[in-house]
This record gives sequence, structure tokens and C-alpha cells, in this order.
Amino acid sequence: KVMVRLGEMYLEKGYLPQSKHCADRAIATDHMLPSGWALKGKALFRAGDLDAALAGFHRALSLQNQFPSVQLEMAQIYRMQQRPRRALATLDVLSRTYGKQDIPQEVLYLHGLALKDIGRYEESVDQLAQAIKQGQPNAKLLFELSESQWLAGNPANARLSLLEALSRSPDHHPSRQLLARIEDNRQGLTANMSR
Repeated sequence: KVMVRLGEMYLEKGYLPQSKHCADRAIATDHMLPSGWALKGKALFRAGDLDAALAGFHRALSLQNQFPSVQLEMAQIYRMQQRPRRALATLDVLSRTYGKQDIPQEVLYLHGLALKDIGRYEESVDQLAQAIKQGQPNAKLLFELSESQWLAGNPANARLSLLEALSRSPDHHPSRQLLARIEDNRQGLTANMSR
């Protein structure tokens, strides 16, 4: 456990080889140590070795079936690998470990993104709106909500969410781009109606 803690400190500082080395030493000492496998997965994930990171995370979960930080990182990897249904399944299992009102913002946020990835836009809006209620939303979260609202066919609410995002971060480029697209679309509709 001391090696795992040292490895976590290395990981926080960005020293990935040292972090992985500590994880390997902890696992060599106790092959059934879930935190050792989790640390190894995290170090490999940060190093970009997604498949090996998943293997470490799966091993950690086989030893400790509730491991929120591991499940969150697995969901992120599945999204990066364009496997949104796997991400969604992982997040569904994780969400059930919390009370309905206690689901952390990050879980709701990733859940909303995974739903958007598979085209379930209205459900995505619901999850992202719940995420906003769980804490102070940043421009990125508000942007994702607005994009889901737009894709769900609600440009008016999407525009309001974008204006909120830009009030928090005026230089948020994705929000500016989407707002321009919505404004162009709105002007096009107005021009068509006036003909």
C-alpha cells in the first residue's frame, strides 16, 4: 500500500514510468491488490496505452467490484476508442452505486456525452442538465449541453446555454463556433419565411 501511495504521488506529478514501477512492485508483493492494478491502469492510461490500461482496470474491478475512479477512467477510454455503448454500460453500473440525487457531476457529464455519442440526444440533455445542477458548470459542460439541445432540435435552448457558457468563458472557441452556426441557421430560416 505504501508503494501504491508513492506511485499515486508520482502520477500526480506526471512521473509516469516511476508511477508504473511502483504499481508493478506493489502487484509483485500482492497480486490481489486492487489499488495496485488501478494505479497501473492509470499510469498506462496517462501514457496513452489504452488497451493495457483497460486490462489493469478490469483486473482491479475483478478484485473490487465498486471502484468509481477506475470505472470513470474506463468510460473515458471507451469513449476515446469510439465504443460509446461500453462507456454507457460502465457508467450505468457506476451510477447505480449512488443515490439518484448523489451522482457526481463528472459521472452525469460522461453519461450525457456517451448518450450523445449514440444519438440519444434528449436523454443526453437530461443527463447534462442534471450535471449542471450538481455543481458549478464550466463552459465545456454548458457547451456539451447546448450541442445536445441543438441536435435534439431545440436551437432556442441551445443558444441560451451557449450564451451562459460564453458569459463564463468568453474565449471558449467551440461555443463561439456553435453559436455562429445556430445564428446562421436562424437567419436562413427567417429569410426563407419572409419569401
